Amino acid sequence: MTRCYNANLVQIPVEVETPDHHYHHLAFFTNKKVEAFEELTWDYGIDFDDMEGPSKPFRCMCGSRYCRDPNNPRRMGRAAAKRK
Repeated sequence: MTRCYNANLVQIPVEVETPDHHYHHLAFFTNKKVEAFEELTWDYGIDFDDMEGPSKPFRCMCGSRYCRDPNNPRRMGRAAAKRK
């Protein structure tokens, strides 16, 4: 699985119950048709505008036009990316 801002997977939290334990897992599902041998991609959901979050700010170097890093010169912007 690879990180991608225009990902073909979504994550869903799942709780698995057994008689003596509860386990929490992430299940991954496709959000569009995925062809055989196509790479599976997942958006980590990093918010580059959040300075108070648990992750330290950094500059994304992915180069994607769908990137949410406001300092990425190739990004299309949120409104344009949602239309794709």
